[in-house]
Amino acid sequence: MIRAVEDTKWKDEIKDRSQGSLAAQKVLKTLIDEHRIVYEKTVAETEFRDWPSAFAQSHKIRALRALVSDDLSGSNPNFTPEITNISKLITEDWWTDLTLNTEVDGSNESFVAAIKLPLTRAARIDIVDPWLLPTKDRSSGLLQRIVKEVARNPRVSAFKIHSSFRALENDPDRDEEGLWRFHFERLGQLLANSHRSARVFVWNNRDIPDKFHDRYLLTELGSCQVGRGFEVEKGFTNTFYRLDRTKSQSLETVFRGDVNSEPKPTFSFRIGIAR
Repeated sequence: MIRAVEDTKWKDEIKDRSQGSLAAQKVLKTLIDEHRIVYEKTVAETEFRDWPSAFAQSHKIRALRALVSDDLSGSNPNFTPEITNISKLITEDWWTDLTLNTEVDGSNESFVAAIKLPLTRAARIDIVDPWLLPTKDRSSGLLQRIVKEVARNPRVSAFKIHSSFRALENDPDRDEEGLWRFHFERLGQLLANSHRSARVFVWNNRDIPDKFHDRYLLTELGSCQVGRGFEVEKGFTNTFYRLDRTKSQSLETVFRGDVNSEPKPTFSFRIGIAR
C-alpha cells in the first residue's frame, strides 16, 4: 500500500521511474487498480483524505501482507522504525473514525493509551493546554508518561508544548521567563535523558481568540480536543473529541508561534537536549 503526498508530483515521478521496467509498470497498475494508493490532498480547498482510515478500510477488503520501504529510508542502517500492524491500526476506532469520541478514566495509563497512536507515529506534535504546568501534582506524572511515549517515536521532529499565564495566574512573577523555565526544568531533564527536546510556548491567554480556554492535541495524523486537559484526577473521566481537518488547521495557525505569525507567544524556550 502506498501513501502518496502531493498527488500530481508523485504520479509524474512514479511513472517516470517505472518506464524502464515492465515489472514495475505492472506493479504500479496493480496498485492503482486495487486502490492501494492512498492520496493525501495538498492543494488548497481540496478534500483532505484521512489516510489511516483509508488504510484500514482497504485492509478490511484485502489484507496487507508486505511492507515496502522507500530507498532512502530502507538503505539507512540507523533507520529502524517501530512498525504498527495495519490490523492493529483498524482497531483504533478513536483515530480512524471521525464520528467517534472516547472517554478515559482518571489514570495516566488510560489517558496515554487513548492517544498512543499519534504520540508514537506522528512527525509533528503540539500539546496545547492553558493550565499546563509540569510541577502540578495532577499533571506531572502524565506529562512524564507522554514524554516516554514520544521518545519511542522515530519520526517526531517538532514536539511543542503550549501553556499560558492561566497556569500561574496568581503568581506575581509570572512575567518572568526564569519562573517558567523553573517549572519546566524537571520535564526538560526527562527529555534530555530520552535524547529528545521540545519547545515551550507561553502565551498571554488574552491574545488567543477564545482567551485560550480549550485544550488540544494537534498532529498531522489527526487532532483532538481534550475535555479536562492534560491532567488526571481519580474519580473523574476525560473526554477526547476528534477534530476535523478544517478545525485542526485553524488551531495550528493560531499556535504556530513563528516570527511572522500573529498572535505571538510571550515566551518561547527549548527544553531537553540542545539542537
